Amino acid sequence: MISINGKMYDWGDLTIVYPGSVPAGIIGVQAIDWNEEKEIEAIYGAGNKPIGFGTGNWKADGKLTITLEAYAELNLLTPEGIFNAPPFNIVLVYANSDEPLHTVHLLNCKWTKKGNKASQGDKKMEVELDFTILGDIKHDGISASEGV
Repeated sequence: MISINGKMYDWGDLTIVYPGSVPAGIIGVQAIDWNEEKEIEAIYGAGNKPIGFGTGNWKADGKLTITLEAYAELNLLTPEGIFNAPPFNIVLVYANSDEPLHTVHLLNCKWTKKGNKASQGDKKMEVELDFTILGDIKHDGISASEGV
C-alpha cells in the first residue's frame, strides 16, 4: 500500500481525460469502472487434480457514469454520434502532492451502450456509458496481460 504522508488516493486525486477534454478532463464524471480478464482453464489428466492449464482470450470492458450536462459536452466532441466515433483512449491520472503522477490508459475503447434514467425526486440526471476495450489496459505503463 502506498501512502504519502498518510494521505491515500481518493476521488479528488483523479482526472479522466477523453479526446478533446483536456486540460481539465471530463467534468461531471460520477463513476468509472473497468475490468479485464484472461481465460484460464485447468487441464486434467489421470487423477482428479489439474496437471496444467491452458489460456484463452483476454477481454476488457468498462462503464462511465456522467451527469447529463457532461454527456451534452461529450456529445459535442463526437458529432458523428458516440457509437460511430473512432476508437479512443481514456486516460486516468492519479495525482497526490509530492508524488509522481500515476496513470491508467484504457486503449482503443468503443462505446457499446448508453443508458438514461430519471426518477421523481432526483437531484441530478446521469448517463451510463458502457464501453469495450479493444486495445489494452496499462497501469503506469505495465499491462496485466503482457507485462512491460
